[in-house]
Amino acid sequence: AMFEKKELAVEPTLKFLGMFNIRFVRSDIKKQLLEHPDYPSLLSISDILKRLGFYNTVAKVEKNKLLQIPTPYLAHAKSNSNKSEIWIVEQIKVNGITYCSGNSIFTVSNEKFLEKCDGVILVGEPAVDAGETDYIKKRMVEVIQNLRLPFFLAFIGLLIALSFANAYAYAPI
Repeated sequence: AMFEKKELAVEPTLKFLGMFNIRFVRSDIKKQLLEHPDYPSLLSISDILKRLGFYNTVAKVEKNKLLQIPTPYLAHAKSNSNKSEIWIVEQIKVNGITYCSGNSIFTVSNEKFLEKCDGVILVGEPAVDAGETDYIKKRMVEVIQNLRLPFFLAFIGLLIALSFANAYAYAPI
């Protein structure tokens, strides 16, 4: 599907977010993107993702390095008709690369992929509590879990230490 410039970065962003366990409101993301001064660049997507707690960076990398980057990531590319597109790179294998463009998924040879991409990419990882809704509630749960965890680990450590101590106490000399 061909996208107007106004839609160029919206669908890839929504799909990319959907690949991670992040709760978001589609219309909010679309509105934030379209209002961004750098839209439809990867920088505009980067800013919106950061607002959601999705740590990311936009970088220009040497083309041959594109095959070594952990997927999924976003890549700036040129379509067959030489239009700017944002692809979601989903899988990199020796025999080809699978990416999502518009509503379609394609697999092309590594050569063809490298020919179409200019090396500008967005890579990232969501924070544990990334997303728009229930942020405070989730954050509180996380804080409580973090408080509980060290005590639990200390308890397990103590049990292990005691079992070793007992084993040695009764070991025949």
